[in-house]
Amino acid sequence: MVNYREILRLDSLRYSQHQIAANVHSSRNTIREVLHASKMKGLTWPLEDTLTNEEILTLLFPAKVEMATKRRSPIILTFTGNWLVQV
Repeated sequence: MVNYREILRLDSLRYSQHQIAANVHSSRNTIREVLHASKMKGLTWPLEDTLTNEEILTLLFPAKVEMATKRRSPIILTFTGNWLVQV
């Protein structure tokens, strides 16, 4: 998972996007998207200590979170004797 808190912290310390990407092991495109979204939403470091990465994700990318929750569960088939049963 992307470490949104660390991305914002390193950005506040004036790290380059390339340096941030190397430190948090994410792509430069991810860093760019996170920093752009945080600027659009006015989310800056320091953050509240209680704010989790999941909550930051919801604040920055509500459409991604909504789309992920709408995905259907995969169909799982189990072989029992002579029958395939959907679990």
